[in-house]
Amino acid sequence: MNTENQQTRLKLDRSVPFVNAVFQIIEGSGTETEAARILGEAERAHDVKFLSGSPDETIKEIPANKYTELVEPKIRGLLSTTHLVIGSAEYGRLHIVIAERHTYNWTHREWANMLADWANQIRWLGVENWKYLDFYGGPNDRLIENYNDWCATAMNVIHTKSIG
Repeated sequence: MNTENQQTRLKLDRSVPFVNAVFQIIEGSGTETEAARILGEAERAHDVKFLSGSPDETIKEIPANKYTELVEPKIRGLLSTTHLVIGSAEYGRLHIVIAERHTYNWTHREWANMLADWANQIRWLGVENWKYLDFYGGPNDRLIENYNDWCATAMNVIHTKSIG
């Protein structure tokens, strides 16, 4: 995606319940507790948890040769349900637990590539030519309207959910 030539900023899809719940917090009409509940339900449905702190339980890394089978469908499912698109910098502050006791430690570039592949597959925000660089540094307000506030608030929701 060429962000330099973009005339109008993209808009996050408020028909996605988690996206809308985060915007409601920003607007003062929603709570982190409600957004955390929505995120938690999506995480349980896809067997993936985003945590802002270290997991309490012992986490075992899923080998790279099992990625397509064990990781990809779960993380893509969660992304499709929540549109919880965060850049590499935010990803680096999280722990992602898959199937209750496993993780896959994406490099920042792998995370950005995975997001670009997912975004292109579903034509996220109506765009089909996302590049890993669009996610490596993270989307921002120049590309997506109100993204910076939305992302910061989504990270707060993850923290609220993580501490229970």
